[in-house]
Amino acid sequence: MTASEKEAAKAAKQAEKEAAKAVKDSAPDSAPDNSLNSWDSLNYKDPKTGVNLVLAYRPSGEKAVRMSNVLASQPKVMTILPCEDGEVAGKAVCQKTINGFRIDIVKGVYVEIPKQMAEEIQQSHRDTIKAYDQKVSITDPITHQTRVISANLDNQTASDRQFTG
Repeated sequence: MTASEKEAAKAAKQAEKEAAKAVKDSAPDSAPDNSLNSWDSLNYKDPKTGVNLVLAYRPSGEKAVRMSNVLASQPKVMTILPCEDGEVAGKAVCQKTINGFRIDIVKGVYVEIPKQMAEEIQQSHRDTIKAYDQKVSITDPITHQTRVISANLDNQTASDRQFTG
């Protein structure tokens, strides 16, 4: 690289820095204010061990900041998130994001979380259970026999499995 090419590259870098500074300086004053760190109040540590059981992430973006403020202002409720097969209580984590604001919650132990978040998690579990209990109607294309069976393969009888092949 020649001396003039080095100077041109240096000048280009300087121009990039100045352009980035200009963009930063021209940012609207109405940018979200998360200086209050309301999101930090959503963190929850085990009172006995001091281990983080709920970890809230610093929000980025106006929508996430607003959501963190809403959640921080809500009453907190004690709840426990069930572990799935093979997960170990206290080790498995549920990631929950609402309007861009993310919180990680440890499963299998009692945690304190905002009421809205607890309600959404409970509704999600209800929907999952309901999906497992759904029945479907299947018609055999050859015999035209119709049968109602469980959509959950674990709940199907041996004759249901034989019927569906």
